[in-house]
Parts: sequence; C-alpha cells; structure tokens
Amino acid sequence: MWIEVGKGDPDRLTPLFEDYAERAGLSYGAAGSSDPSAGGKKTLTHILQDQSYDVAIEVRTDSTHSAAKIDISTFSYSCEATKDWRPYWRKFRAFLKEKHFKRLPARFPSDN
Repeated sequence: MWIEVGKGDPDRLTPLFEDYAERAGLSYGAAGSSDPSAGGKKTLTHILQDQSYDVAIEVRTDSTHSAAKIDISTFSYSCEATKDWRPYWRKFRAFLKEKHFKRLPARFPSDN
C-alpha cells in the first residue's frame, strides 16, 4: 500500500509511528541511510513489530518522494503457523485514516 506523506525529512514521521507503536503494544525501530552524492537523499524505514516479532509493519520513506510504501509481513521463529496479520493491518489502516493520510494507487510511484 502507498500513502501520501509529503516530501521532506523522513525523520519527521518518527514521533507519529513511535506513538502509534506504544499505544498498539508494538515495538518500534528504524533503519535508514543518507546519500550525499544524491543531493543529500535520506531514506528511512519505520519498523513496527508485535512482541513476538511474528508480525512486522514497514513504512519506507525517503526525502525525495512524497509517497511512502507500507508492507506487512509475518514470520515464525518456531517454524509454526504464523500469527494472523489481519487485526494488526486493520488497526494500522484505521490509524492512518485517523491521521488523514491519503491512500495512493497500488503501484504509485513505480516499484522499480
């Protein structure tokens, strides 16, 4: 899923996702980079995970695009059935709607 976040420093979204993670009982982490050769482009992936780390929501942002890519994934360290991701996704989508993020067409911008 793609959402409109506006151009700018991806760090500006950190407090928003940290707050959501805390209220939803999720852990928050982030990984990013900065590329001076690309005009100072900064990328940041916000990572929200349930306490077992079986469900993860990733929000990929960068300073040169106004859209963010959101994915949800499941994984089982014990090789058993994974948790049901749908309740996490419903709650996160409700949060995005509450914060007035606009959903964008499925392949915007190109995934290439």
